[in-house]
Amino acid sequence: TTSYPDKTGGSVSTEGTYSWSVSNTPSSQVLMRVSDASNSMSFDESDSVFTINPHIKITSPNGAEQISRCSSHNITWGHGGTSGVFQIEYSEDGGSTWNTITTSASGNSYTWVVPNTVSSQMRVRVSDYNDLSKTDDSDANFSITPPASPVILVAPNTGQMWIAGTTQDINYTSPGPNVNISYSIDSTLTWTTIANNVSASAGSYAWTVSNTPSTEAFIRIENVNNSCDYDQSAVPFIIASSVSVTQPNGGEVWQ
Repeated sequence: TTSYPDKTGGSVSTEGTYSWSVSNTPSSQVLMRVSDASNSMSFDESDSVFTINPHIKITSPNGAEQISRCSSHNITWGHGGTSGVFQIEYSEDGGSTWNTITTSASGNSYTWVVPNTVSSQMRVRVSDYNDLSKTDDSDANFSITPPASPVILVAPNTGQMWIAGTTQDINYTSPGPNVNISYSIDSTLTWTTIANNVSASAGSYAWTVSNTPSTEAFIRIENVNNSCDYDQSAVPFIIASSVSVTQPNGGEVWQ
């Protein structure tokens, strides 16, 4: 307890400390005043103005977290003096480049479907959509790791050649219960369904190779319960055209 002179020339005893949750009123012209509760004429105020700044502060993920790819994670943050509309981005390279998640988040959290990637240099950034100078990003890198039992395409995965019209086995592993199978002939730009809801436990699907010759073919296996959990051919394979004699093909009698 300390005695201070007051405006009337007397003194007042006080603890001198109060914990204030700073109001959501950004301004560069702020003053603080302390008054005697029983005598409003006894007061003191800041000798000069101070500033309350708008702010955004990410609380999760903020560094060192281990998050499974293709899972859901709540991005959370605190804020004050913002428009209330937020742009959220993520980086896979420690903040060198950014990818947009959404430009219309509100409140203090957003459920993020974590991308199908693996990286130890992940960060997220939250910005006021109407004033991108109000921003914050993760204090340190966090990691996205593979799930315990991801979908894995076993074959085709080594650049082999399959002949159109032949039957070939697409082999895979998956935590289940079922998988969707599709193929691309334009280096993954577009996909065509082969089969949906195929048993994951089967581990194999006999495909009659489509008559779509290509040197840039890919197969993709997708977990039906999580479209983000998928795997595809590591390198393109070839679908080769075929020629087959249909007549005469054996057993005919010609004059």
